[in-house]
Amino acid sequence: MMNEQIADIMDDAQANPEKYTEVVGDVNAAPITKEELLARVKQQSEKKIPDGVATQEVQVPSQGYFGGPASVKIRRMTTKEEKIMFTATDASYLADIVKSCIVSHDIDFHTLHENDLLYLLFAIRNFTFGNTYTQVHTCPYCGFKNNLTIDITALPVNYLDHNNVDTLRKVLLPDSKDVLELNILTEGDVRDLNVDIDRAILSGKITDTAEFTFDTRLSRTIGDLNGIPFESPDKKKAYLDNLSLRDYNKLSNAADKIRNSFGMIRNTEFICKSCKRTMEVEALIAPEFFRPSDEA
Repeated sequence: MMNEQIADIMDDAQANPEKYTEVVGDVNAAPITKEELLARVKQQSEKKIPDGVATQEVQVPSQGYFGGPASVKIRRMTTKEEKIMFTATDASYLADIVKSCIVSHDIDFHTLHENDLLYLLFAIRNFTFGNTYTQVHTCPYCGFKNNLTIDITALPVNYLDHNNVDTLRKVLLPDSKDVLELNILTEGDVRDLNVDIDRAILSGKITDTAEFTFDTRLSRTIGDLNGIPFESPDKKKAYLDNLSLRDYNKLSNAADKIRNSFGMIRNTEFICKSCKRTMEVEALIAPEFFRPSDEA
Protein backbone atom coordinates (compact mmCIF):
# COMPACT_ATOMS: atom_id res chain seq x y z
CA MET A 1 0.00 0.00 0.00
CA MET A 2 2.73 2.48 0.95
CA ASN A 3 4.74 1.66 -2.19
CA GLU A 4 1.68 2.35 -4.35
CA GLN A 5 1.10 5.65 -2.55
CA ILE A 6 4.70 6.71 -3.05
CA ALA A 7 4.60 5.73 -6.74
CA ASP A 8 1.48 7.88 -7.19
CA ILE A 9 3.13 10.78 -5.37
CA MET A 10 6.28 10.46 -7.49
CA ASP A 11 4.24 10.55 -10.70
CA ASP A 12 2.26 13.54 -9.50
CA ALA A 13 5.41 15.33 -8.29
CA GLN A 14 6.99 15.00 -11.72
CA ALA A 15 3.85 16.32 -13.42
CA ASN A 16 3.11 19.08 -10.89
CA PRO A 17 6.36 19.99 -9.09
CA GLU A 18 4.94 23.25 -7.74
CA LYS A 19 2.60 21.28 -5.43
CA TYR A 20 5.52 19.62 -3.68
CA THR A 21 7.84 22.48 -2.82
CA GLU A 22 7.43 21.85 0.93
CA VAL A 23 8.14 18.15 0.49
CA VAL A 24 10.83 18.00 -2.15
CA GLY A 25 12.40 21.42 -1.65
CA ASP A 26 13.70 23.44 -4.61
CA VAL A 27 11.90 22.24 -7.74
CA ASN A 28 14.89 23.38 -9.78
CA ALA A 29 17.27 21.17 -7.83
CA ALA A 30 18.28 17.66 -8.83
CA PRO A 31 15.30 15.24 -9.00
CA ILE A 32 14.49 13.69 -5.65
CA THR A 33 14.84 9.93 -5.39
CA LYS A 34 12.02 7.61 -4.40
CA GLU A 35 13.79 6.79 -1.13
CA GLU A 36 14.24 10.48 -0.22
CA LEU A 37 10.61 11.25 -0.99
CA LEU A 38 9.43 8.25 1.04
CA ALA A 39 11.44 9.41 4.06
CA ARG A 40 10.12 12.96 3.83
CA VAL A 41 6.49 11.94 3.28
CA LYS A 42 6.69 9.56 6.24
CA GLN A 43 8.21 12.29 8.41
CA GLN A 44 5.51 14.79 7.47
CA SER A 45 2.71 12.23 7.93
CA GLU A 46 3.71 11.40 11.50
CA LYS A 47 1.78 13.08 14.27
CA LYS A 48 3.39 16.21 15.62
CA ILE A 49 5.44 15.30 18.66
CA PRO A 50 5.57 17.91 21.45
CA ASP A 51 8.98 19.48 21.96
CA GLY A 52 11.11 17.51 24.41
CA VAL A 53 8.87 14.42 24.37
CA ALA A 54 10.92 11.32 23.65
CA THR A 55 9.84 8.53 21.31
CA GLN A 56 10.64 4.83 21.13
CA GLU A 57 10.12 2.05 18.59
CA VAL A 58 8.44 -1.07 19.99
CA GLN A 59 7.44 -4.40 18.48
CA VAL A 60 3.76 -5.29 18.10
CA PRO A 61 2.78 -8.78 19.34
CA SER A 62 0.64 -9.59 16.27
CA GLN A 63 3.63 -8.78 14.03
CA GLY A 64 1.56 -7.36 11.19
CA TYR A 65 -0.68 -10.43 10.85
CA PHE A 66 -3.81 -8.29 10.41
CA GLY A 67 -2.26 -6.02 7.82
CA GLY A 68 -0.72 -3.55 10.24
CA PRO A 69 2.90 -2.82 11.16
CA ALA A 70 5.28 -5.18 12.95
CA SER A 71 6.45 -2.26 15.09
CA VAL A 72 5.23 1.23 15.96
CA LYS A 73 6.75 4.38 17.38
CA ILE A 74 5.33 5.56 20.69
CA ARG A 75 5.87 8.71 22.72
CA ARG A 76 5.75 9.36 26.43
CA MET A 77 2.42 10.39 27.93
CA THR A 78 1.69 14.07 28.39
CA THR A 79 -1.13 16.11 29.93
CA LYS A 80 -3.13 15.24 26.82
CA GLU A 81 -3.45 11.68 28.12
CA GLU A 82 -4.35 12.96 31.59
CA LYS A 83 -7.30 14.74 29.96
CA ILE A 84 -8.34 11.47 28.30
CA MET A 85 -8.36 9.77 31.72
CA PHE A 86 -10.11 12.68 33.43
CA THR A 87 -12.98 12.72 30.94
CA ALA A 88 -13.31 8.91 30.56
CA THR A 89 -16.71 7.34 31.05
CA ASP A 90 -15.73 3.72 30.39
CA ALA A 91 -12.70 1.47 29.85
CA SER A 92 -12.33 2.52 26.20
CA TYR A 93 -10.06 5.33 27.44
CA LEU A 94 -7.22 2.79 27.69
CA ALA A 95 -7.28 2.19 23.93
CA ASP A 96 -7.62 5.95 23.41
CA ILE A 97 -4.40 6.52 25.37
CA VAL A 98 -2.55 4.02 23.18
CA LYS A 99 -3.86 5.65 20.02
CA SER A 100 -2.89 9.07 21.30
CA CYS A 101 0.67 7.98 22.12
CA ILE A 102 1.39 6.17 18.84
CA VAL A 103 3.15 8.64 16.54
CA SER A 104 4.01 6.31 13.65
CA HIS A 105 2.70 7.33 10.26
CA ASP A 106 -0.32 5.80 8.54
CA ILE A 107 -1.56 3.52 11.36
CA ASP A 108 -4.92 1.84 10.78
CA PHE A 109 -6.11 0.84 14.24
CA HIS A 110 -8.39 -1.77 12.70
CA THR A 111 -5.21 -3.77 12.15
CA LEU A 112 -4.33 -3.92 15.85
CA HIS A 113 -5.60 -6.71 18.10
CA GLU A 114 -6.70 -6.07 21.70
CA ASN A 115 -3.54 -7.97 22.74
CA ASP A 116 -1.47 -5.41 20.83
CA LEU A 117 -3.19 -2.48 22.51
CA LEU A 118 -2.75 -3.96 25.97
CA TYR A 119 0.95 -4.61 25.42
CA LEU A 120 1.45 -1.13 23.97
CA LEU A 121 -0.31 0.37 26.99
CA PHE A 122 2.23 -1.28 29.30
CA ALA A 123 5.07 -0.24 26.98
CA ILE A 124 3.88 3.38 27.09
CA ARG A 125 3.67 3.27 30.89
CA ASN A 126 7.17 1.80 31.08
CA PHE A 127 8.51 4.47 28.75
CA THR A 128 6.77 7.30 30.62
CA PHE A 129 7.27 6.46 34.30
CA GLY A 130 9.62 3.50 34.44
CA ASN A 131 9.25 -0.25 34.58
CA THR A 132 7.98 -0.76 38.14
CA TYR A 133 4.77 0.11 39.93
CA THR A 134 2.92 -1.08 43.02
CA GLN A 135 -0.42 -2.83 43.28
CA VAL A 136 -2.24 -4.19 46.31
CA HIS A 137 -3.22 -7.87 46.41
CA THR A 138 -5.28 -9.42 49.20
CA CYS A 139 -4.14 -12.98 49.92
CA PRO A 140 -7.08 -15.35 49.38
CA TYR A 141 -5.76 -17.66 52.13
CA CYS A 142 -5.06 -15.32 55.04
CA GLY A 143 -6.54 -11.99 53.97
CA PHE A 144 -3.27 -10.08 54.29
CA LYS A 145 -2.92 -7.10 51.95
CA ASN A 146 0.37 -7.37 50.09
CA ASN A 147 2.01 -4.44 48.33
CA LEU A 148 3.41 -6.04 45.19
CA THR A 149 6.02 -4.48 42.95
CA ILE A 150 5.24 -5.23 39.31
CA ASP A 151 8.18 -5.12 36.90
CA ILE A 152 6.77 -4.54 33.42
CA THR A 153 10.02 -5.58 31.75
CA ALA A 154 9.88 -8.96 33.53
CA LEU A 155 6.47 -9.82 32.04
CA PRO A 156 7.02 -12.17 29.06
CA VAL A 157 5.72 -11.20 25.62
CA ASN A 158 4.83 -13.77 22.96
CA TYR A 159 4.80 -12.76 19.31
CA LEU A 160 2.28 -14.23 16.90
CA ASP A 161 3.54 -17.15 14.81
CA HIS A 162 1.81 -16.46 11.50
CA ASN A 163 2.17 -19.98 10.15
CA ASN A 164 0.99 -21.58 13.36
CA VAL A 165 -2.05 -19.33 13.74
CA ASP A 166 -3.18 -20.12 10.18
CA THR A 167 -3.21 -23.77 11.24
CA LEU A 168 -5.00 -23.05 14.52
CA ARG A 169 -7.75 -21.13 12.72
CA LYS A 170 -8.90 -24.29 10.92
CA VAL A 171 -10.84 -26.28 13.53
CA LEU A 172 -11.87 -29.90 13.01
CA LEU A 173 -15.13 -30.39 14.87
CA PRO A 174 -15.35 -33.69 16.82
CA ASP A 175 -19.01 -34.51 16.13
CA SER A 176 -19.81 -33.16 12.66
CA LYS A 177 -16.26 -33.77 11.34
CA ASP A 178 -16.55 -30.44 9.53
CA VAL A 179 -13.67 -27.97 9.40
CA LEU A 180 -14.65 -24.43 10.37
CA GLU A 181 -12.32 -21.49 9.94
CA LEU A 182 -12.15 -19.00 12.80
CA ASN A 183 -11.99 -15.28 12.16
CA ILE A 184 -9.72 -13.42 14.58
CA LEU A 185 -11.35 -10.10 15.34
CA THR A 186 -9.13 -7.07 15.77
CA GLU A 187 -9.92 -4.18 18.10
CA GLY A 188 -11.47 -2.34 15.16
CA ASP A 189 -13.54 -5.37 14.17
CA VAL A 190 -14.93 -5.64 17.70
CA ARG A 191 -15.85 -1.96 17.77
CA ASP A 192 -17.58 -2.23 14.38
CA LEU A 193 -19.41 -5.32 15.59
CA ASN A 194 -20.64 -3.51 18.70
CA VAL A 195 -21.81 -0.56 16.61
CA ASP A 196 -23.72 -2.87 14.25
CA ILE A 197 -25.38 -4.67 17.18
CA ASP A 198 -26.36 -1.41 18.89
CA ARG A 199 -27.70 0.04 15.65
CA ALA A 200 -29.82 -3.05 14.96
CA ILE A 201 -31.21 -3.08 18.51
CA LEU A 202 -32.04 0.64 18.40
CA SER A 203 -33.98 0.08 15.16
CA GLY A 204 -36.63 -1.69 17.25
CA LYS A 205 -36.79 -4.66 14.89
CA ILE A 206 -35.01 -7.09 17.24
CA THR A 207 -37.36 -9.03 19.50
CA ASP A 208 -34.75 -10.88 21.55
CA THR A 209 -31.69 -8.66 21.97
CA ALA A 210 -29.67 -11.22 23.96
CA GLU A 211 -30.13 -13.94 21.33
CA PHE A 212 -29.41 -11.49 18.50
CA THR A 213 -26.20 -10.34 20.20
CA PHE A 214 -25.03 -13.93 20.74
CA ASP A 215 -25.84 -14.95 17.14
CA THR A 216 -24.15 -11.88 15.63
CA ARG A 217 -20.96 -12.27 17.67
CA LEU A 218 -20.72 -15.98 16.88
CA SER A 219 -21.35 -15.44 13.18
CA ARG A 220 -18.59 -12.81 12.90
CA THR A 221 -16.05 -15.22 14.39
CA ILE A 222 -16.79 -17.96 11.85
CA GLY A 223 -15.43 -18.01 8.31
CA ASP A 224 -15.50 -20.80 5.76
CA LEU A 225 -17.05 -24.24 6.16
CA ASN A 226 -14.80 -26.98 4.77
CA GLY A 227 -12.96 -24.33 2.76
CA ILE A 228 -16.13 -22.93 1.17
CA PRO A 229 -17.94 -19.72 2.18
CA PHE A 230 -21.48 -20.06 3.49
CA GLU A 231 -24.09 -19.41 0.81
CA SER A 232 -25.87 -16.77 2.89
CA PRO A 233 -26.07 -15.36 6.43
CA ASP A 234 -29.24 -17.38 6.97
CA LYS A 235 -27.47 -20.60 5.98
CA LYS A 236 -24.64 -19.81 8.38
CA LYS A 237 -27.08 -19.07 11.21
CA ALA A 238 -28.97 -22.32 10.60
CA TYR A 239 -25.72 -24.27 10.64
CA LEU A 240 -24.46 -22.64 13.83
CA ASP A 241 -27.83 -23.05 15.56
CA ASN A 242 -27.55 -26.81 15.08
CA LEU A 243 -23.96 -27.23 16.24
CA SER A 244 -23.59 -29.79 18.97
CA LEU A 245 -22.42 -28.27 22.23
CA ARG A 246 -19.30 -30.41 21.95
CA ASP A 247 -18.50 -28.83 18.57
CA TYR A 248 -19.23 -25.36 19.93
CA ASN A 249 -16.93 -25.98 22.88
CA LYS A 250 -14.18 -27.05 20.48
CA LEU A 251 -14.54 -23.74 18.63
CA SER A 252 -14.50 -21.76 21.86
CA ASN A 253 -11.36 -23.52 23.09
CA ALA A 254 -9.63 -23.00 19.75
CA ALA A 255 -10.41 -19.26 19.84
CA ASP A 256 -9.00 -19.03 23.37
CA LYS A 257 -5.85 -20.89 22.28
CA ILE A 258 -5.24 -18.40 19.50
CA ARG A 259 -5.93 -15.42 21.78
CA ASN A 260 -3.54 -16.75 24.41
CA SER A 261 -0.80 -17.58 21.91
CA PHE A 262 0.43 -13.98 21.62
CA GLY A 263 0.66 -10.82 23.65
CA MET A 264 1.88 -10.01 27.14
CA ILE A 265 1.67 -12.63 29.87
CA ARG A 266 0.60 -10.67 32.94
CA ASN A 267 0.65 -13.48 35.49
CA THR A 268 3.51 -13.23 37.94
CA GLU A 269 4.42 -15.32 40.99
CA PHE A 270 4.69 -13.94 44.50
CA ILE A 271 4.85 -15.11 48.13
CA CYS A 272 2.40 -13.74 50.67
CA LYS A 273 4.34 -11.86 53.34
CA SER A 274 2.04 -13.15 56.05
CA CYS A 275 1.22 -16.82 55.40
CA LYS A 276 4.20 -17.43 53.05
CA ARG A 277 2.06 -19.18 50.46
CA THR A 278 3.22 -18.98 46.84
CA MET A 279 0.61 -17.96 44.28
CA GLU A 280 0.11 -16.21 40.97
CA VAL A 281 -1.30 -12.73 40.57
CA GLU A 282 -2.19 -10.77 37.45
CA ALA A 283 -0.50 -7.44 36.81
CA LEU A 284 -3.32 -4.92 36.87
CA ILE A 285 -3.74 -1.33 35.80
CA ALA A 286 -3.67 -0.14 39.42
CA PRO A 287 -3.70 3.52 40.57
CA GLU A 288 0.12 3.56 40.58
CA PHE A 289 0.10 2.56 36.91
CA PHE A 290 -0.83 6.03 35.63
CA ARG A 291 -0.25 8.13 38.73
CA PRO A 292 2.80 6.81 40.60
CA SER A 293 3.53 8.31 43.99
CA ASP A 294 6.73 10.31 44.52
CA GLU A 295 8.23 7.27 46.24
CA ALA A 296 7.56 4.97 43.28
